[in-house]
Amino acid sequence: MITDTIAVFTNTFCPITRILKDKSVLLVDDIFTTGATLEAAAQVLVHEYKVKEVVGLALAGGH
Repeated sequence: MITDTIAVFTNTFCPITRILKDKSVLLVDDIFTTGATLEAAAQVLVHEYKVKEVVGLALAGGH
């Protein structure tokens, strides 16, 4: 499941890599259920865009 979500995010972001490289990024999600969305987005940012740190923030928890 996580690999499917990563595949979606890989082509979703189109930032300029040199702007994000070695930076810290705050990801905000509306509802945290399994964490798959934040995890997949963070993996893409770290591996593809060389982000130094990703912090996730969810506005609500779901079941």
